[in-house]
Amino acid sequence: MAIANSVRYTLAGLGTAGLRGQTITANWTAGTTVAATIGPLAQKVNCGVLRTRVSGMTGTGAVLGIAVTGSDGTTTIYIGTASVTAGVVNQGVDLMTEFQSELNLQTFVATITFSAAPTAAVLDFEVWGQENSGGP
Repeated sequence: MAIANSVRYTLAGLGTAGLRGQTITANWTAGTTVAATIGPLAQKVNCGVLRTRVSGMTGTGAVLGIAVTGSDGTTTIYIGTASVTAGVVNQGVDLMTEFQSELNLQTFVATITFSAAPTAAVLDFEVWGQENSGGP
C-alpha cells in the first residue's frame, strides 16, 4: 500500500521552499531482506526526513531491523537504523526519522531484515529534504 500521508506535506509548512525527494514502493520477492532505492536525485540533499514503512506482511516472518544509507556518489553512510528486539509475526513497522549530514546525498537505500522469509510484504520508503549551505 503506497504512502498516502507523505512527510513532504509536513515539511512544506516548515519553510522548506527547496524541498526535494521521492517516494518508492518495493514488494518483497524472496529471502529474508527487501530493499528499496531512491535516486540518484537530480538535486542533492543534506538534511530532511526519511520514512520507512513495512505493511501487508503474511507468513511467519517478523521485522528484525531497518537500515537506511545515503550516498553522495563516493561515500556511503548510515543515516537511520532501527532494530526490533522481539519482532512480532506479521506486524508492520512505520518509522520516520530526521537526518542531517555533512555530505550532499543523492542516493538512499532502505533495507528491511526479516526473521524468516514472509510470504508477502511491502516496503514503502520516502526521503524529502533540502540542501543547506553555510557553515563556520
